[in-house]
Amino acid sequence: MGNIIKVSGGKMRETSLKDYTAYAERIKTNAAQYVKESSSDGILFGEPQTPPVKETDFDIKITLLKDKDTLLPLGLTNFKGQEENKSLKFKITITGEGVNQWQLEIKSKDQIIYKLYSATNELQDVEIQGIASKNKNNTPAQSPLPPTEKPKRFWPAGEYLVAWDGFNSDGIYDSFAMTKGEKFIAIIKGQADFRSKEAKTDPFSFKYDGVEWVDLKINKTTKIIEVTLRVNLQDGRAKGIDPVKMGGTVDPDFEYNPWDRIPPKKIEEWKKTPIKSRIRSFDQLKQMTLAGLKQYWSRSQSNKTDAKLAKDVMISKESYQVNLTAVHTENNALNPIDLVFNTNGDWDRSGNPGILAKLSYNAGYIKYSNGWGYQEPTAEDAEFSFTAAHEIGHPILKAFGNYAYSWQHKGSSYLLNQDPKPTPDAGTLEKVWKDNTHIDHMPSTSGEYYPVSGEVDLMKYYHNEPNPKTFSRSIAAERDVLGLLWLTKLKIE
Repeated sequence: MGNIIKVSGGKMRETSLKDYTAYAERIKTNAAQYVKESSSDGILFGEPQTPPVKETDFDIKITLLKDKDTLLPLGLTNFKGQEENKSLKFKITITGEGVNQWQLEIKSKDQIIYKLYSATNELQDVEIQGIASKNKNNTPAQSPLPPTEKPKRFWPAGEYLVAWDGFNSDGIYDSFAMTKGEKFIAIIKGQADFRSKEAKTDPFSFKYDGVEWVDLKINKTTKIIEVTLRVNLQDGRAKGIDPVKMGGTVDPDFEYNPWDRIPPKKIEEWKKTPIKSRIRSFDQLKQMTLAGLKQYWSRSQSNKTDAKLAKDVMISKESYQVNLTAVHTENNALNPIDLVFNTNGDWDRSGNPGILAKLSYNAGYIKYSNGWGYQEPTAEDAEFSFTAAHEIGHPILKAFGNYAYSWQHKGSSYLLNQDPKPTPDAGTLEKVWKDNTHIDHMPSTSGEYYPVSGEVDLMKYYHNEPNPKTFSRSIAAERDVLGLLWLTKLKIE
């Protein structure tokens, strides 16, 4: 407020049909003849009044941009190495004289998931673009103003893009929490002087873009990724411990015990009593399967005794530990897999083509392709866990890669009969014969020798593989673990 000075060389007339209000510290009126003030109710004098605040002179809107309809954080890439969309983009539109500050909220069921304030340093980590020019701190720059001109507001009229990568205010990204079917909404609040306005986006939600049997939780602060893999394990029962009917016409009711087939000289050689009852329950086989998946699909230093092995994965030049936990469930799980206990008979092969899958636990006296042998149960425990991780890995590789990448063991074997390919130093005759008698959809790859040191790829076939295997060096390769993470890509709806 300041002075109001009125000067007239003659008459001064002010007329108003309605209220007329003037505010000033001093009001001075001069006239050469007269100043006339009149009112039907008299002239009223009262306490000085403060002028009212000017009405809001800006507007603000927010829109979720849908040019990309998927979300996968951290810059994770697909099988071909192409980076997925790592953030949602919101367009903030400010009109009028602009605002001094704003704040963004992401909410779900009245719970605030994430907050971003324009006045904090967080903006250095957020992608913001505007019609107004920018300074090096990624905030709107202010043009020099004449001394008599009022300063402009910090966020002038224009359009700004704000990115949200799906992490909450604690730096946690949780794909399971985001896909529970709840609606999300983004709210923008703008403030200028003593006025504020807010706007909201239309509700939006997320669902898994592909598979639904894996969840992802990322802690951006600790650089630890927790993976939950759902598997459907079924009791395939036991083979080799129940009496078997011979059938036929001579004596159709004649029965024999499976262990009676074992050659007596083999029992004498191994000096082991045949297994005559189930020594590993379905629940024990289930726990071995879950433990094997955790051991071989986690790339975390806490999971390995050798500091040089399976240390981490690299995502956008940052190191992350990956810990996998497998859970048994029939809901939103991988294809059903039978767990079979087998003894006193032919070796039972495990396999997981997606249907009629099974994992076989072969212990005790087993008839192999070269004759009868004996497998110690403790040794089979380790073998079974390894085999479970390998076989359940096949649908994982197929889901993020392709059929050949999975069933040709990343190019180290043929598609059929899945035997290892010749190594580069193999003879020409062997290569030509196998290439013409086997199906190969990955002709650019060759067979490999078992690594003498370092990591052993869980999903490859090797020549000269040691027996017993060195399970301590086996692990899912970094590329395959990253592929598993990629499968948690979300679709924005």
